Amino acid sequence: MINSRCLVLFAVMTALGPAARAEDGEDYPSETLAGAPDEGFESLPIDLRDAARSAPTPSTITDLVEAQRGSDERAKRQTVRALGTRGNVAAIPYVGGMLLRLDESRLTRIDAARALGRIGEARVGAFLSQALSDPDIEVRVAAVCALGEAAPPGAETLLEVALRGDKSWWVRYSAATALGATRHRFAVDALARAAREDVKPQVRLHAAIALGEIGGKRAAALLRGAWTLERDGQVRRSIIISLRRLAGQTLPSLAKN
Repeated sequence: MINSRCLVLFAVMTALGPAARAEDGEDYPSETLAGAPDEGFESLPIDLRDAARSAPTPSTITDLVEAQRGSDERAKRQTVRALGTRGNVAAIPYVGGMLLRLDESRLTRIDAARALGRIGEARVGAFLSQALSDPDIEVRVAAVCALGEAAPPGAETLLEVALRGDKSWWVRYSAATALGATRHRFAVDALARAAREDVKPQVRLHAAIALGEIGGKRAAALLRGAWTLERDGQVRRSIIISLRRLAGQTLPSLAKN
């Protein structure tokens, strides 16, 4: 679920990035986030594919990495993508190391974050949590989405921190989306705060949607509170949609306003 949501998010970033830059000057994610996550495997040399296939052992990981040592960026990205298979615990130290090395390219770090999300084991959390401090917006967005996909222990807390404090609204937007996909009641208060207080309507809108996805009486009450404060028309409509989803009714008294 979260992987498909993030692919949609990356597509939105690609479409809106130039317009957003013109709006307020922030450096925004580009088409680099929207690449197919599995294209690395088929691009590997044939003699290296067996090393990357079906949960490699530490020794085959070493063979693969050594074969790519000193290669160009494209080869590194192919390797990282190929290692990003479900349950591939042996690859976590290598892929995680690529994610945290700031001397690696932005594209390689993005691929590494996404690969860790696909691996989906508890140990990826340590690397993804550090990546939330990466200086590049796109890497942080990829790390947030990977946390939502892999759901390692403590992921909800890390996503809340990103939602509350990241300077880029794209990252906060991503964190709201990921928290909603967790369906975790623990996230309700943080999402409600974002729905009321975030300076960007895009973040408030998706925080409201996430509250509707999580559900419960408290989420409904907090959505009503956010609705009374909201002045942006699109955000107000999203709040109404979430409330309808929770209540199973049309809420005509809100829809009129």
